[in-house]
Amino acid sequence: MNPTNLTNPKNQSTQTTDNAKNRAQNAQSAQLLYADTLLEDFIKECIAHSQNPLENHINQTKYILTQTAALSQSAKHTLNELVSLIDSPIKIAVIGQFSSGKSTFLNAILGQKILPSGITPVTAKVCEICYGQTLGLEVFFANNTTTLMPLEFLNNTNKQTLAKISHFKLYAPVEILRSITFLDTPGFNSQNESDTKTTNEILKQADGIIWLSLIDNVGKNSEKEILHSHIQKYATKSICVLNQKDRLKNEDEIQTSLKYANEAFSGLFSHIVAISAKQAQDHARKAESNIQAVLDFLYTQIIPNASSYKPHRILKQLQALTLQELYMTHKYALRLQELQSYLSLQNAQIKFDLLQTHLQDEFDALFRQYDAQLENLSLKIFNALREQEIEFSIPHKSAFGLTKLHTLKQTITTLPKDEILSLLTHNENQTIRDLRKLRFQISNFGKSFECFLHQELQTFQETFHKWLFQVQKYTQDNEQPLTITLTKDYQNASQKALFALQSELETLSHLLIISYQNAIELALEKIDAKITFALKKHKENPKEFALWIPTFENIRDFINQGFHYGLYQDKLFLTNSLYKKMLFNLSAEIEIFYQHYATMLAQKLADLAQKKQNLKAHLKVLRDGRDLM
Repeated sequence: MNPTNLTNPKNQSTQTTDNAKNRAQNAQSAQLLYADTLLEDFIKECIAHSQNPLENHINQTKYILTQTAALSQSAKHTLNELVSLIDSPIKIAVIGQFSSGKSTFLNAILGQKILPSGITPVTAKVCEICYGQTLGLEVFFANNTTTLMPLEFLNNTNKQTLAKISHFKLYAPVEILRSITFLDTPGFNSQNESDTKTTNEILKQADGIIWLSLIDNVGKNSEKEILHSHIQKYATKSICVLNQKDRLKNEDEIQTSLKYANEAFSGLFSHIVAISAKQAQDHARKAESNIQAVLDFLYTQIIPNASSYKPHRILKQLQALTLQELYMTHKYALRLQELQSYLSLQNAQIKFDLLQTHLQDEFDALFRQYDAQLENLSLKIFNALREQEIEFSIPHKSAFGLTKLHTLKQTITTLPKDEILSLLTHNENQTIRDLRKLRFQISNFGKSFECFLHQELQTFQETFHKWLFQVQKYTQDNEQPLTITLTKDYQNASQKALFALQSELETLSHLLIISYQNAIELALEKIDAKITFALKKHKENPKEFALWIPTFENIRDFINQGFHYGLYQDKLFLTNSLYKKMLFNLSAEIEIFYQHYATMLAQKLADLAQKKQNLKAHLKVLRDGRDLM
C-alpha cells in the first residue's frame, strides 16, 4: 500500500461506491439471516415432531451446534451418519490374516458365491455387503465419484483400475443382510501397509468382529501379535472362526486345535468355533460345516448387544460433537477477547510507538528554526541601522522677549530601508533559502507522520492476518470481511486526523514564503515611520519629545507582526500546537473506532457465552440419556 493513499482526495469520491457495496452486503446478510431463520425453524419443527428419542437428540444437537455458526462439513457428515445408524443394520467386520478364506466364508454366510476368492487384487479393497432388492455392485472411486458395475467387475478388475478405487458396496437380496451388513476387509498381513490403517478404522465402527484363522496354522506368534495389538480391546464383540476344519483328519484333531486356540487366544475373543466354509457351500454338508455356530453367535450375542449398545454409541458421538463444539466455542471466544483487548490498547500503542520515533523532536524543531530565522532577520535589520549627525534650528526667546533661532547638532539613528529591502529580498539571500528549506520541512512533517501511520496500519493488518489465521481454526464463520472492515475503518480514523494536520501545515508552509516580501516591507516601513515621526516631534520640541532609537527587541516585534509570529507560535509551539491537537484528534477517532467494534464484539461474546451455556446443558442431557433407558 502506498502511504499517499491515506490522504488522496480521490478516496473520498469512492464513498458512494462503498455505500453501494455496504448496501449489497447488508442485503446479502439479510438473505443469509433469513435462510438461517428458515433452517432454525425447520430444525425446531423436526425436533417437535420427532417420535424417536435418538433422532430427537440428533436434531437437538444439530440445532445447538448451529446457534452461532454454520455446521462444519465434518459435523454434517457425522450427524447424517448417526441418523442413518438409527435404523441401519448392525455392521460385522470380517478380518484375518491374508488368504485366510474371508471371501469364501462370506459366500458361505450369504448362501451364494458372489465374492471372488483366492489371492486376487479385489480382496485388497473394503467391500461392504448390504441388503438390496437386486444383486448389484456400486464402485466408489478415490475422486469421490461412484458408478454401478456388473458383479463380473469383481473378477475382471486390473491393478491400474483398482488403484483408482476407494471401496465397493455389494447389494444382495439375502435375508440375513436385512439385519447385518458385512464388511470384507483387507486384513493386517497384506503387502500394502495402508490396509492395516483401513482395517483399524473399520474396527472402531463395527458392532461385531469375526476373526478368520486357518485351523491348521492357528496361534502363530505373528498372529498373536496382531490380535494383541489390534483386536484385544474389542474382545466382547469378537468371535474367532477357525476355517478349513475339513483339512483335519478327524474330530479329535479339530478338538485339539480348538483347545490350543482357546489357550493361545485367551481373553481375546468371546467365542471360538471351528468351521468349514467350503462344506457350508455344499447344501448336503452344511450342517457338518458348523457354519450355524457362527450365525448363532451373531443372533444371540452380537445383534442383541449391538441393539442395546447403539443408543449408547450414538449418544457418545453426540457428546463428542458437543464437547468439540464447546471447545471450539471457548477457543473462539478467547480469540475474540484477544481482539477486543488489542483494539482497546490501540490509543496507548500509537502513543507508545510515537515515543519511539523522532517525530516530536522533528515537530518541535520547526518552531525553533522559525524563531531563529526571525531572530536572524531582526539582527540583520538592527545591524543595518546607521547613525547620522544632523543640524536643525529651534526658536528661542531671550530675556528681552526677542525670538532667535538656535542651531542644534544631533546624532540620530536612520534606517536605510531601500538598501535593506534589496538585500533581504534578493533571491540569493541566505534567509530566503533558509525559509524555503523551513517551508519544505513544515510540509514534509505531514508526510513523515503519514509514513508513521502507514507503518501502524501495516502492523495493524499483519496482526489481524495472524489473528484471522488463528480464529479460523475455531469457527465456521468467515471473519475475512470483519478483518477488511476493521482495517478500512482503522485507516479512515487515521486519515481524518492526518488530513486535518496536513491541511494546517500546508497553510503555514504556504504563508511563510508568500508573505515574506510584504512582511519585510511592512516591518521596515513601520520602523522608518516611527523613527521619522519621533525626529519630527523632536525637532519641534526637543525637551518634550525624544528621538526614537530602535532596540533589537523593537525590531523583532515588528518582524513578528509581519511574519504572523503569534499564529506560528500557537500552531507550532504552545500547549495547543498542531502536534498535540493532532494526537487529540487521532485519539478521539481511534476511540470512536474502538467503541464501535467493542459493542459488536461484546454482543458476539455474549452470544458465545449463551451458546456455551446451551452446549453444557445439552451435554448434561446427553450424558443423562434417561429417555433411552
